[in-house]
Amino acid sequence: MRIKIDEDLSENLKPSFLQAGYDVASVRDQGWSGLSDQDLWIKVQAEQEFLVTADVGFSDIRVYAPGTHNGILVLRSRDQLISSFITLVESVLSIYALNEHVGHLIIASDQGIRVRKR
Repeated sequence: MRIKIDEDLSENLKPSFLQAGYDVASVRDQGWSGLSDQDLWIKVQAEQEFLVTADVGFSDIRVYAPGTHNGILVLRSRDQLISSFITLVESVLSIYALNEHVGHLIIASDQGIRVRKR
C-alpha cells in the first residue's frame, strides 16, 4: 500500500510507516508543496494513495465520503509536536493494518481513534 504524507506533517513520520511495511512518500518529496487541497486530492487519488494529514478539512465526510477514495488518516494533536504525531501514527499502526481500511476515514487524536467505514 502506498502512503502519502501531507506537507503539514513532518518527514519524521516516514520511519513508522516504513517499519510497518508501507511504501511512503511525502508531498514535499514529489514537489507538490503549496498545492490547494483540491489539487492535492486529485493527485493523491490518481496515484491510489492513502493520505495522512493533520488538515481537519479532510475529515469532512460530505466532501471526502468513505468509500469514494483510497483512505485518509487525519492526525489531531493538541500540542502539534512532532513526537505527538509520531505517537498517534504508531498507535494507529499498532492496531490497524491500513490496507484493510482502503476507502475509510481514520481520525486519530489524543482522545482515541475513530474509523468511518464505507
